[in-house]
Amino acid sequence: MTDATATSAAENGSGDAAYDYVGLVMQRTPEGEAVGRVCSQTPGVEVITNTTFLDVRAKDRLIVNFDAVGEELGSDMDGYVLQEHMTTHYGRMAMTDDSFILVADPLELIELINSGS
Repeated sequence: MTDATATSAAENGSGDAAYDYVGLVMQRTPEGEAVGRVCSQTPGVEVITNTTFLDVRAKDRLIVNFDAVGEELGSDMDGYVLQEHMTTHYGRMAMTDDSFILVADPLELIELINSGS
């Protein structure tokens, strides 16, 4: 996938264009596969499968619900387990007891943290 906004900004020398996709890269483990299957059911989320990893991405916001992934996996899922099987992420990250959250807009992240979501 090519991001035309980022490409155009690079070509024009203007570094002020916003990249509004967020995502995480998961290992192809049972835990990573469960995250991919659950997230792929959310409208607007794209899961790109590679030989050794999954790239799970969405525009503006991605939320991984630990209960839904745990149910798909058949065992408990929390932030620690997710991070063990995550290679990297892009976007502003927050973690709650219930979910892993990535957003493109840092102001949205501040609002989420302040609201206790």
